[in-house]
Amino acid sequence: MKELTECLNTKRKIDEIDDKLYELRAAILSPKAQIITGMPRSGGGVDNNAVETYIIKAERLEAKREKLCAYQLELWQGIMHKCNKAHIPKKDRSLLYFRFIKGMSWKACTNEMQKRYKKWNINTTFRRYRKTLYAIETIG
Repeated sequence: MKELTECLNTKRKIDEIDDKLYELRAAILSPKAQIITGMPRSGGGVDNNAVETYIIKAERLEAKREKLCAYQLELWQGIMHKCNKAHIPKKDRSLLYFRFIKGMSWKACTNEMQKRYKKWNINTTFRRYRKTLYAIETIG
């Protein structure tokens, strides 16, 4: 289903932005290399303020992240609407949530489902996933 793939790709883009924000915050908090000599550095006539540059980059990334989160939520609401029409059980919705909203690997999804519903393994994960996809696609 195209919406599920798009939802997972959006989650991965959000994670990339989170990584960039983390690196940006780490760079602004780390001390710069200090010059030991008393000679002035040539600045090229351009005043570069690191804090202003950080704020601009961070605001752009956060705005982009918010747009992606809103888009992912919109996709997820469409998926849940289709699940309601197809009468998908809560277990299968949880599986979809872990995989496509949280961005977990199939193995991590299986482990999480096993914590919640004791008798669960990797075969159950894929069997339920295929059954859910078939039910959603047949509904339309």
